[in-house]
Amino acid sequence: MALGSVAGVLWARHKGSSGGRKKKITGMAKPKDIEPLMAKAIIEKARSLRPSLKTAKHIDARDTGILLGNLQGTKHEVRMGYEDVAVAIMAPDPVRPPPSRSPRSSTHRARCC
Repeated sequence: MALGSVAGVLWARHKGSSGGRKKKITGMAKPKDIEPLMAKAIIEKARSLRPSLKTAKHIDARDTGILLGNLQGTKHEVRMGYEDVAVAIMAPDPVRPPPSRSPRSSTHRARCC
């Protein structure tokens, strides 16, 4: 009886609390949403823009563009062509305060009277 309950607990931990179903993530891009950045479209774009690749039978991934990452939950690569423009949006670290701009700014005091 104890062995059965231990096996049940281990099985539940292995499958997770959702009973084996993966949590659906909403708001993430699907392959159809980013089709122009997927391998087939990027290879065709590279062939059309680079004359040296027009007759190539096999094109290495590094010749097609920059790897942005993989589509979540798959091994499908998402790439950006070398001709494309990327914008990196970053924010300051909320834990560390920004550095002071100059030594004078910390010693500047308002004049009174």
